Amino acid sequence: MRNLLLLFFLGCILFANEIPAKFKDPRNCIACHKDQVLQWQTSLHAISHEDKNELYKKAVEFSAIDSHKSFEEMLVTCGTCHNPRLEIKSVADEFIIAKEFLGSNAKEVKEVNDAISAKHVKTGISCYICHNADSVKQNHSDTKSGYNALNFVTDDTIVGPFESNDRAGYHKTDKREHFISGNDLCLACHQGFGSANKFSLYEMRNEFQSSKSSDRCVDCHMKFSKNEIIAPTINKTTAVARDIKDHQFSGVRNDPELLESAMEISLDKREKALIIKNLIPHRLPSGFSGRSIVVDVDYGENLKEFNEKFEIRAKYFDFKSDETLSYTAQNLVFDTRLKPLEVRKIPLKVPQKTEKINLEINYYVLDPNLAKKLEIKDEQFLKPYLILKKEYIW
Repeated sequence: MRNLLLLFFLGCILFANEIPAKFKDPRNCIACHKDQVLQWQTSLHAISHEDKNELYKKAVEFSAIDSHKSFEEMLVTCGTCHNPRLEIKSVADEFIIAKEFLGSNAKEVKEVNDAISAKHVKTGISCYICHNADSVKQNHSDTKSGYNALNFVTDDTIVGPFESNDRAGYHKTDKREHFISGNDLCLACHQGFGSANKFSLYEMRNEFQSSKSSDRCVDCHMKFSKNEIIAPTINKTTAVARDIKDHQFSGVRNDPELLESAMEISLDKREKALIIKNLIPHRLPSGFSGRSIVVDVDYGENLKEFNEKFEIRAKYFDFKSDETLSYTAQNLVFDTRLKPLEVRKIPLKVPQKTEKINLEINYYVLDPNLAKKLEIKDEQFLKPYLILKKEYIW
């Protein structure tokens, strides 16, 4: 019986191309690319594995329970983008039987757990994920994202925006167009379904196309660059300095200025309205369905009963009409997210005798209501990230 289960299980596993050992640990890149590695360590890319990201782990656990799947099966599904070099691509039904009746030491179970917890997988979306992407499959469907959309280099060549040369020594280098133009590399993961649920679509490409913008993702999320010679072993008299982009992959957690430059906010006294302009070519907030922006309008101590609050987010219900994540949702209750480059006028119920308005706008990586439901403790996912706090004389 055990051997039969193993055959079934192995038949449902696809192994990725072998990764050169020297690329598996980002620390090996520090000698020549110290700044880039340190920047990357502040990003969500660096904590895309469940052991380093409480929100991701609990979202997977929550979705697994709601969809009646094992935690491991859901991890492998999410690993399509969270861990594109995960060495298993599916978990057979027989795995559940083996786990239940043979225990965690069973070979069938151990192989899955070893793949999920492999050291190189725990490094998240690290250097070799992007810089080993040989090409991006054109016109890949939303159900074929992540590793399904990528062809990886099969040797020790590191690819990027620069011509091939023999300066590196530690690895070969070569140029790829997807580092120079377009958004295909980013959209390999940021456009596609997070689960089989129709509400789980990450649709950054669709949002970009609707905005008709020619901007690139890196214009905002890798916006800083530095002209430098990065490898210390290169002969400085013959080496050519190059413009190296910032690798912190700016987000609200590690770049406070990102949100300030994403929105334009004003009050229209004549029309008694709050005017919010989305300055970016994708929705705000976008991506993960748990994100939200909360607008608090305070009319002063004497008029506190008139204070107003607005949520800019998507809200989903499960079959019990309880709030949930998009991955297992049954209904979209409302979607007030700002469309790409949208200018929105929000009417205010400004009471008489109003002398000043205190406006505060905060961004939440995870909406407070969902944070309670998922029992999140990590402060980086709980705290509000301030967009604007300002007093207006009325």
